[in-house]
Amino acid sequence: MTTTHDFSDGKGPVPAHQHCNGGGWVAATALVEDTCYVGPDASVADHARLYDNARMCDNTSLSSHASMGGDAIASRTPLSLQLGRFPVTISDSHVTIGCTTDTIHGWRTGQDLSRDPPPSSASLPGAYEARSRWGAACGSPSDDQGRR
Repeated sequence: MTTTHDFSDGKGPVPAHQHCNGGGWVAATALVEDTCYVGPDASVADHARLYDNARMCDNTSLSSHASMGGDAIASRTPLSLQLGRFPVTISDSHVTIGCTTDTIHGWRTGQDLSRDPPPSSASLPGAYEARSRWGAACGSPSDDQGRR
């Protein structure tokens, strides 16, 4: 028998499980690492992604294609939007664009990257260059056309 949960998003009950670290609900289509915390009143639905040491606290939810990582903490539902192909998620302390996560201060100043660049961009020396080329690290939609 499959366990289901209604995420109150109009889709009705969907296959889901309670996360091993915190007990919050996670849809079967979402990706949440065991190192993350999903509090008992929090949820991760749709194709959302929670990785590294990210924490969903209180009555928060992450859904659609939003992602949160690093040491990000959400004590209220993060702002999530889509910019072209890449999702943007803004939590209490961090910003994630595509697969690059940094503190809000780091995005503003080009300092304090909270997460190393993905392996494909490991040679990038600085936060500014890593941030300005994040599309190349995550697969830019314009890569197939050979232009940026």
